[in-house]
Amino acid sequence: GEQKKVVGILTVMEDDDTSPASNVMNIAVGVEETIILQDLPDLPTAFVYLYELIYALNLKYPKNLRSTFETWSLEQISLVPQKQTPSVNPSS
Repeated sequence: GEQKKVVGILTVMEDDDTSPASNVMNIAVGVEETIILQDLPDLPTAFVYLYELIYALNLKYPKNLRSTFETWSLEQISLVPQKQTPSVNPSS
């Protein structure tokens, strides 16, 4: 059978319970036991890198995030400008 790869976004946080949002020290993207990218500026950036990594390595989406990634794919396709056919101007 096909071997499943573990992919994910990791956040390293300071050991401080007072402010959970501001104590993120590092955000990284990993595959299996290897950190691929680290020191990312925020979680949305990490998500985009994870999506691109899954695409580039031709991996399957994680089962619990499949709908999220499929929706993201459709949104990206809708942002690509469609080719316009030249309009016919009968007055020229």
